[in-house]
Amino acid sequence: MNVQNETVENVFVQLGKQTGLKFFYDQNVVNTAPRISIKVKNSPLQTVLDKITEQTNLFFNRDNNTISVGKQKIGNDVLKSKTRTIKGTVVDETGESVIGATVMVKGTTNGVTTNLDGNYTLNDVPDGATILISYIGYQTVELKSGSKELAKITLKENSELLDEVVVLGYGNIRRSDVTGSIASVSSESISKVASASVADALAGKMAGVQITTTDGALDAEISIRVRGGGSITQDNSPLFLVDGFPVDDLSGIPPTDIESIDVLKEASMTAVYGARGANGVVIVTTKNPKMGKTSVQFNSYVQTRTLAGKLPVMNNYEFVMAEYEYQMIRKGSADTFIKNFGYYDDIDLYKYTDSTDWQDEVLGGNPISQYYNLTISGGSEKTKFNLSYNRNKDEGQLIGSGLSRNNIILKLNHELFRNLKLETNATYRTRTIDGAGTSGTNIVTALRFRPTNGLTSGASLDPDDDDENLDEDGNSLNQRYTPLEENKQNYRKREETAISLKAALVWDMFKGMQFRSEYGISTTDSNDDQFYGALSGTASAAGMNNMPSAKRTKTHKESYRLANTLTYRNLFRKIHNVNLMLGQEINHSQNNNTFMSARYFPVSITAEAALENFALGTPHQSTSYKAAPDRTASFFGRALYDYKSRYYATFTFRADGSTKFAPGKQWGVFPAGSIA
Repeated sequence: MNVQNETVENVFVQLGKQTGLKFFYDQNVVNTAPRISIKVKNSPLQTVLDKITEQTNLFFNRDNNTISVGKQKIGNDVLKSKTRTIKGTVVDETGESVIGATVMVKGTTNGVTTNLDGNYTLNDVPDGATILISYIGYQTVELKSGSKELAKITLKENSELLDEVVVLGYGNIRRSDVTGSIASVSSESISKVASASVADALAGKMAGVQITTTDGALDAEISIRVRGGGSITQDNSPLFLVDGFPVDDLSGIPPTDIESIDVLKEASMTAVYGARGANGVVIVTTKNPKMGKTSVQFNSYVQTRTLAGKLPVMNNYEFVMAEYEYQMIRKGSADTFIKNFGYYDDIDLYKYTDSTDWQDEVLGGNPISQYYNLTISGGSEKTKFNLSYNRNKDEGQLIGSGLSRNNIILKLNHELFRNLKLETNATYRTRTIDGAGTSGTNIVTALRFRPTNGLTSGASLDPDDDDENLDEDGNSLNQRYTPLEENKQNYRKREETAISLKAALVWDMFKGMQFRSEYGISTTDSNDDQFYGALSGTASAAGMNNMPSAKRTKTHKESYRLANTLTYRNLFRKIHNVNLMLGQEINHSQNNNTFMSARYFPVSITAEAALENFALGTPHQSTSYKAAPDRTASFFGRALYDYKSRYYATFTFRADGSTKFAPGKQWGVFPAGSIA
């Protein structure tokens, strides 16, 4: 550490980053402390703290990973006075426990933090002492040691301490300076949910933002609606940005790699993104490298699921009785019933047979989900890195379905010169989805499927004799395969590989002026294999001759982005705060697709064999195309101003030109403003 004439608070911040320890102190004590100078290398922490004590007369008390700071060292004089132990709970205005709140004796280093339940125990508290209770973003509470309110302390939010940084688009500002509506979720909130799905981690955490999945499949697309939908016929999805790069959805992002998610909800905030931000903007920031010694973290969980509830269905006896009544009403004759289920006088025998509930067979398992995360981070003041690997494997509730994902993310930041930094971000992702979902196994059909075939089990009946052999729902009793067999006859496997490379140069030109240039490239390759067996519904369609078929779809997508921004921030006369930004951006994306299919494979062929060699069947279709490139060029700007941190104004504009429109109609301008 090498600091000259630095504030004590900034030194504590640097020590916290290097050691991982948390410093707790009274803000007034630190603000009145003199500036200090320290120059040490490879020295113990205690040596640094001793040097701070020599220059400031501050003392320190360490308790596990926290260090309390105070003016007065707890010595014999304090201990000789009458002391007591105080216990209590700290909650917020909604009654929720506040985790990590600081409870300490004012003017001393005697303090503790609340546990996971918001409880605390503070020992050696002198009679008449003042107890300080504080937490970031909340008003500090002072109570006398004998107060009954210490048993349950309620903290209130402090609007004057809203210095939390939020990502606004092409930069970030303090939350207190925001004039529009922004919803945010931090990594601490996301990490409380043991799930590999961003939708699960965010559900119910942001006002005005509705987060759902389109269906119950493991690979279901995450649907996010910001303040409802704005269109009846068009897509209502917001613009998704991950570290500034546009993406189609958030399903491929591991929650453990997310630092924060900010949602811009109204026009004055989203106008800087033009028409693309009309439905809101979701900005995801992944975890950045931090200075400090190399650390290795491993997180994992294993969970199992079960079907929450089942619908009541008929057993063997109830089903056979219903079939008898149906046949008698429909035909007035029991001939078909006798052929399938025996004589009515013997119907009671079905009470003693085992019934098949196809809900148990198709949905009744206990699938296991596994998640593993390994993170290695650290670095010096000039070079910092963060490398993470995530492995997720989910078994689906529907038999034969599954999802596995692998993500590798490397972030490396390096200070090239004193005022020039290089930031890099490389991502590699694979995803494999097994099973055809409900298109391969019809859940409604499984629920309605008969629990028994009666006497016809194993019999050879004419499959075309449907008119004379239907159940009460009009389904053929000659059908030989069950929902389980139907699942096996519909094979599907999807694989996806994505690579993303991003880099940014950040040049601090002079005080308050910063130039940032970003470039990123991304490629995605996907493969979708499908096979339909001889007993599938596809095989029984017209022209298929009850023979297997297969098809394969390959898609390649590439995109790049170039953005340059110039930002100026300054405070004039301590009352006029100005933040100006000008920028330019280019986006390009293009994809190509290849499709092939074959039919009339041998009846006994397996899905794997058919997909490995399409020549075993008869070629049916083979197509390919390359889509026209989708390009946009943009110029944008934003001006933020506040007077005495009391009156705020925000003005933004953006001009977009897109190749999607005809020449002469390609440009649009989107201005916006707000005052608070």
